[in-house]
Amino acid sequence: MEHGVYIIKESFYTKFTDSTLTKSKGGNRPFYCCVQDKKNSNIYWMIPLSTNVKKAQDIIKNKSNGNMAKCIHVEITHNLMQKSSVFLIQDAFPITKEYIGRPYQINKIPFVIKYKPLIDTLEKKLSSVISLRFDGEELVQPSIDVIKIYNILVSEI
Repeated sequence: MEHGVYIIKESFYTKFTDSTLTKSKGGNRPFYCCVQDKKNSNIYWMIPLSTNVKKAQDIIKNKSNGNMAKCIHVEITHNLMQKSSVFLIQDAFPITKEYIGRPYQINKIPFVIKYKPLIDTLEKKLSSVISLRFDGEELVQPSIDVIKIYNILVSEI
């Protein structure tokens, strides 16, 4: 489900051995927010989630003079999945349904983000990040090779 939170299958990490991808933690983490690609409905973008709010605040301070609204790199939210969470938009990468694993659940119910203002913010920032990445700009060093992954996924569809 779009805007659902998922764990990625191990087969993705086996196929795409990019050293900058967040590593799997035994199939239990990390968690990713799923957003459908605007140009290809078979592609989804996975935004890593973190609880490291301090690191995100430092990114906001360094990238946008402390203004979170202007910072496309991260988004901090409170009371998501029962705690403060950070969307690491700068580290988003493409995927297909084939590699999406199990959903994150609360009380055995798959967690889906439904708060429209948050969804709008995530999608706007993600769109900016994707555009910059396809224009050749690396937002962090080193960066995930999203163009390579995207092209491989498209060729598999």
